[in-house]
Amino acid sequence: MGMLRLILRFYFGTQALCAIYNLPVLFRLWRKVEIPQNSEGLFYSANALLLLLCAVPAMACWTLWKGRPTARWWAIAASLASFVAIGPLNQWFSIAMGIVGLASFAMPSVEVRASQRIAGDGTSRITEYAATA
Repeated sequence: MGMLRLILRFYFGTQALCAIYNLPVLFRLWRKVEIPQNSEGLFYSANALLLLLCAVPAMACWTLWKGRPTARWWAIAASLASFVAIGPLNQWFSIAMGIVGLASFAMPSVEVRASQRIAGDGTSRITEYAATA
């Protein structure tokens, strides 16, 4: 289960990086598109939803990486956000990763916790990271 969580953390991180990479395209689109008066609210609410869907995988990756107690809930939210696939090429992969994410983080027994280190016990962050990689 630990390797599966690492793969999901990597997937959430790549989702967030792709979203950050595509943000300038979205801002250029906002400037070029003429919005009809009757659909202005729909346009801005759809773009706000898109930005929210970009932020959820970023928070999931960050909290899983840091081992925060809320990481499980962010991972579930990012898995649910994976069901909203954009484009036909990655649609089935995103749905599959969403199902895998829900299956691995939905059970309460699969809690993501930070390792408790005691000062002077001979461990370090670098060796723990190298051991998990």
